[in-house]
Amino acid sequence: QCDNCHDDAAEKMESGGHPADCTDCHGKHDILPREDSRSTAYDLNVPATCCACHSDGDNPESCEQWENGAHGKVLIRDGVIQAAVCNDCHGSHDISGRDHPESRIARGNINATCGSCHEGILETFRTSVHSAHREGEAEDTPVCISCHSPHMTEAASGEEFHPTVVERCSSCHEEMGYSFARNYHGQLTWLGSTKVAQCPDCHGAHGILSGEDPSSMVHPDNLVSTCGACHTGINRNFTLYMPHADYHDAEHYPLLYFLYLAMVFLLFSVFFFFGIHTLLWFIRSFKEYLGRSGGAQ
Repeated sequence: QCDNCHDDAAEKMESGGHPADCTDCHGKHDILPREDSRSTAYDLNVPATCCACHSDGDNPESCEQWENGAHGKVLIRDGVIQAAVCNDCHGSHDISGRDHPESRIARGNINATCGSCHEGILETFRTSVHSAHREGEAEDTPVCISCHSPHMTEAASGEEFHPTVVERCSSCHEEMGYSFARNYHGQLTWLGSTKVAQCPDCHGAHGILSGEDPSSMVHPDNLVSTCGACHTGINRNFTLYMPHADYHDAEHYPLLYFLYLAMVFLLFSVFFFFGIHTLLWFIRSFKEYLGRSGGAQ
């Protein structure tokens, strides 16, 4: 009956397929404009309105996750109505699942959805190598929620986010994560340091560029500046350090590979030689002990 007056909203509801009725979100006789702070559609009240149903739905933890995420904390704790709430990401009447191509949370649309608030970050991301590889909406290319949780969105400036950065990046860049975990920075990360450099400190966060790009943070001409952000007073020789060198990779790092083999051979040779030496010394000492013991009797 609501579509007698609100036909546009009703049409969007039908196209989206959301099972809620108008009264579930707007009330019955107590309907108020969404700008009214008493309205169930007012920004501060939207989470409670949606969670009245979705706390027991297919994804019951989504409401709790949102409350504990950066968006929820800003809204609930600080009362900032500009913080993202449910309908900012999922829509109001045209709500549909992420498998629907026109959904605001579909993979091909999620960046634009997040960019409606984070416009500056979206513009930066569009210049990055990640965005450049998104032609055809390939499933293996990153979008906002590839790095940031959709409901429990963490503040990237928080210390709890820092230890998880390498794991997030390694979900796509597995080999780079493997080599990073074995260098100095990676070992300190494993020990729980929140001060050591990680992926975005060297490559950038949203504006990541190819190493061949002159504007890239890891371009040879920019490494003194990039590394110098932490290591003050360095020169170009300092930047010859290879953070992702893998001594198992004979094709890309032949010198390291053969040095690794030489050190392994040297190590086993030393242990083998001195192991035999110690064994023979023990046998001789034992025979001499038996001889002395027999002579004393």
